[in-house]
Amino acid sequence: MEFRLIVCSAKRDSGASGGVKVFKSHEEQEAWDIQYYISLSPEERQRIARKLRERYYGPNPPRIREVRPKRYDYIREAAKKAG
Repeated sequence: MEFRLIVCSAKRDSGASGGVKVFKSHEEQEAWDIQYYISLSPEERQRIARKLRERYYGPNPPRIREVRPKRYDYIREAAKKAG
């Protein structure tokens, strides 16, 4: 029995239909997926990140600095407790 994995190909985030790509294994699909994301420009990666943030937080997403706690706050708190 031959294994076939079918995945939508490039332009998956733009809303345009990019066609269909057929892979013979999960490893082949994973390698293609990695190459796809490596080939993106920084602007394309930022666009995808914005879309994901809007999808998660809604139409008016907060700025990431407002949502993510500062990294060093945890270290300062731990130092105070240990101190």
